[in-house]
Amino acid sequence: MFRVLVDYIRLVFIGTVIVIGGRVLIYTRWYISDELYYKRFVSLVLLFILSIVLIILIPNLIGILIG
Repeated sequence: MFRVLVDYIRLVFIGTVIVIGGRVLIYTRWYISDELYYKRFVSLVLLFILSIVLIILIPNLIGILIG
């Protein structure tokens, strides 16, 4: 149903997204770890990273809209 295309350019973009997302998560652990909604924020950031990776990997429009 869904095709996934992987080439070196997509891998570079995925690596960039994961590095930046990881840095955001490291910074938020230091900065807002004592806040009330810290776990909610971390889960939203992880969902955002997942959706960006899906947008990079899936080549068709319907898959992009679902991701």
